[in-house]
Amino acid sequence: MGYAPAECAGIASATMNALRQIGTTLGITVLGSIMSIYAIQQMSEVVSSNNMLNAVGTAQSAIVRNELPSNQEGWLLAYRNVMAAGFGIVMFCAGVLSVATTVLLVVFTPSGR
Repeated sequence: MGYAPAECAGIASATMNALRQIGTTLGITVLGSIMSIYAIQQMSEVVSSNNMLNAVGTAQSAIVRNELPSNQEGWLLAYRNVMAAGFGIVMFCAGVLSVATTVLLVVFTPSGR
């Protein structure tokens, strides 16, 4: 913002706000997708270990549509565990990206600023 001329401050501010909103939206979308994919993979393993047919379909309905099989015990616990594992993976990825971004900013930002 400091480089924008005074007469363009409003446009620069609006552009920065729009870019921040787009970045937030894309970040949440990508991280949410990673979380769902990992949770579906983990839930598929749980379903297949219980000798149920169509493990991936059952896992997808549990994770995406929140439809757990009612005739089996322990599905809620398994659901919580795989969602927590997916969240853990996503938070690890976000942390790595944050550290990498910080390193890039330190390396490529002029020291005079």
